[in-house]
Amino acid sequence: MASCLLRSSLRLSSFSTLRVAVMSRQAVVNTSLQSTSIICCRKSGTMANGDFFERNKELNRPISPHLSILLSNPQLPAMLSISHRITGVILSFDLWATTLAWLSSGKSFPQFITAIQELSVHPYLIFGCKTGLAFAFTYHFFNSFRHFMWDSGKGFQMSTVYRTGYLVLIAASLSAIGLALYTPKL
Repeated sequence: MASCLLRSSLRLSSFSTLRVAVMSRQAVVNTSLQSTSIICCRKSGTMANGDFFERNKELNRPISPHLSILLSNPQLPAMLSISHRITGVILSFDLWATTLAWLSSGKSFPQFITAIQELSVHPYLIFGCKTGLAFAFTYHFFNSFRHFMWDSGKGFQMSTVYRTGYLVLIAASLSAIGLALYTPKL
């Protein structure tokens, strides 16, 4: 028996209609009123989790079909979304690792930076690391503006999504290379 929870009051006029249909153990309520919000609850499942996974295995369903779809036909918006999350994780990890290394060294921050500079690492490796971290930072920074634009409800047309995606990639790449080439005078 499906149980529906009505969270708001319904004001039905003579012109509005209310239809209730039960489909696949879920009550669906449709109404033509704009100010109505109805929350319906699913029927408590009689199938245990073990039965669910066994049934999916019998039908040869993939565990995570969204990943196979993304990897078999990569699209720019999906790849940019995944990259935004990955760069956020990279930046968080870098912040924690650098902070823990500095705190465990027992040196002041300028002494810590001097100790890193005295490691005599090959310049190409330094440039590669600087470029990678700078790209993670600049990509995450510029892509955040896209997300702010989306939060305001703008830029959802596919042409705008692709245009801003390419713009973010170009701006992040150029600024990352610029940051990696920059050497401050101490």
